[in-house]
Amino acid sequence: MGKGRGKGGRDSGPSPSPSPPIAEAEFRKHAGGGPGKDAWLVVDGQVYDVSSFQHRHPGGAELFRAWAGRDASAPFHAFHPDPSIPRKYLPSLLKGPAAAPAHDVHPTPEQDLEKVREHAREQGWFEPSAFFYTWNIASVVVLEAVAWCVLAYVGTGWGPFALACLLLATAQAQAGWLQHDFGHSSVFATRRANKLMHCLIIGHFKGASSSWWNYRHFKHHSQPNIVKEDPDVNVPYLFLLGDVIPEKWAEKKAGVHSLYHYQHLYWWMLGPPLLLPTYFIFDNLTHLWRTRDLYDFAWLMSFFVRWHFQFSPLLGGLSGMFGLYFSMRFVESHWFTWVTQMNHIPMDIDFHKGATKDSKDWIRLQLESTLNVHPGAFNDWFTGHLNYQIEHHLMPTMPRHHYPKVKPLIEDLCRKHSIVYRSKTLLGAMGDIVASMKASGQLWLEAYHLDD
Repeated sequence: MGKGRGKGGRDSGPSPSPSPPIAEAEFRKHAGGGPGKDAWLVVDGQVYDVSSFQHRHPGGAELFRAWAGRDASAPFHAFHPDPSIPRKYLPSLLKGPAAAPAHDVHPTPEQDLEKVREHAREQGWFEPSAFFYTWNIASVVVLEAVAWCVLAYVGTGWGPFALACLLLATAQAQAGWLQHDFGHSSVFATRRANKLMHCLIIGHFKGASSSWWNYRHFKHHSQPNIVKEDPDVNVPYLFLLGDVIPEKWAEKKAGVHSLYHYQHLYWWMLGPPLLLPTYFIFDNLTHLWRTRDLYDFAWLMSFFVRWHFQFSPLLGGLSGMFGLYFSMRFVESHWFTWVTQMNHIPMDIDFHKGATKDSKDWIRLQLESTLNVHPGAFNDWFTGHLNYQIEHHLMPTMPRHHYPKVKPLIEDLCRKHSIVYRSKTLLGAMGDIVASMKASGQLWLEAYHLDD
């Protein structure tokens, strides 16, 4: 599992162009981004025209929409564990050097973050523990095996069925945190090896699509809590989140009248219980149909073939197997939804500002949309280390078991630059989901009836 990618860190890249420096006002004009759009961006002081390259980017062309016309050095280093690979493509895209900003006197938060990243590489914190990941994969297999033994040797009454369902939901939750690691290429040295393991864990162990997860999750990381960019907050016909969207929708009289004032109540019925058993299944299948991704579809189907042979004979056929499947997903959905939403929903949610001086830099964007949950043995296990959400968003390719080590350095960086670093208790963060929804619903109600 050794990655060997801690060596080298930031590459020197192509030789500086003899072209005259390109002013910020000039590259900001090329801020279209997205498929077929004009897009320039800056990486390590060099301006690149990625207009024709976007469709070939593994993360998808839409990621460029958020950073076109801006300095994308920080997200570039965050998402590329081995910068030497993307730098093979950069020389042909080079337009020239970017003019140095007039205010470039003191180190920016992004520059200090790069120093932290270099220190982490020197300390070996980007190297995964083979024992950690082997143990986690083994625990998923053992939990599934115990669940099967309960049904096979104890019986299929409501008691054994409920126990098996709980064991399977635990296995699925832990497999979910595992696939997240492989999806971020934070385990193996090559993208191909991480991709294969990602397909195995999310496809064969969980019955979902690797490409679907990449499409959603990388957009979330690129622009967390940005409306229309982050799919995790793009749910306006069910929930209005944050302080900005409720007032805008109320002014336009958009959405479903009188619904949002009660969103903190129907959240309990539509959010945790149904996200995985309904919405995610539908979203997976529509994505595979749209992309015609037969490879991912085969991995997904391998899960249900496996489950058929494992559980149909014990539960009276396909109907019993699917009954167990949806029961398990119902339990897992509560676990997954509270854990994944507690870090973002209570935070700042706004629209994309584009390539303007109002645009948030990388670190402020991540910190203003993300909070942590206090560390601890149970919290780390229960959340799959997503309680270190700040560290994860700033260094998404770092193996998660190293987040406790880098956490003090990130806290020091935030103090230095007067950036608020938020951390809460597990129950406090979960409770704030409901509290923030209630506050957003009240904002909508007041704005909707402002002229009454």
